[in-house]
Amino acid sequence: MLRQPSREIPWTLEQVRALEEGRELQASDERSQQEVLNYFAGLRFVEKHARKKIIRHNDLFQLHKLLADGVMDQKGIGSLSHGFRASR
Repeated sequence: MLRQPSREIPWTLEQVRALEEGRELQASDERSQQEVLNYFAGLRFVEKHARKKIIRHNDLFQLHKLLADGVMDQKGIGSLSHGFRASR
């Protein structure tokens, strides 16, 4: 089990790889772990949709939901904020 750094100390590449591979880290800050996992989920989403010619609002909402899951206040994840009007 790898030791997790505090918020002030950046994660090592070895720790990030271990987390992505599903290995357990000695953790007191699960939010940091979730942020790393969300980052990889976001990268996979972008790779999967990279050939799209048109990126729609819904694509951005899905990406936002992946990145924010478990690390943000759950209200508004994957949707527009109140009062925001999308331009066309």
